[in-house]
Amino acid sequence: MPRRTGPTNDQLKNLIAELKAKGWEGNKFAARIAKDLEKPSRIRREVSLSNINRTAKEGETVVIPGKVLNGIIKKKVTVACWAISTTAQKNLEAVGGNVITLNDLMKSGKTGRIMG
Repeated sequence: MPRRTGPTNDQLKNLIAELKAKGWEGNKFAARIAKDLEKPSRIRREVSLSNINRTAKEGETVVIPGKVLNGIIKKKVTVACWAISTTAQKNLEAVGGNVITLNDLMKSGKTGRIMG
């Protein structure tokens, strides 16, 4: 059986380490995101804009510990994610929404609803 090595992307490793450090400080939200990001990429969450459109409220911050894929969106939301497709980012910004990284979300001290 192959040995699990974890994420190999250095930026992702650093992000997970920062989130775990905040988790030790009692931030359960950061600990949960770190746990989800440690999963293998084939298991990590992938959420479409259409799914975000169906479940998110206008003006809400949505956290995706994985990748955001293209779809139809009509709501102005903030999406914090590890990765996003270029077409999904363009579609989200076209309706007035914005994309931030998980690093920026953690530095701001805000939280959001985890989806996926």
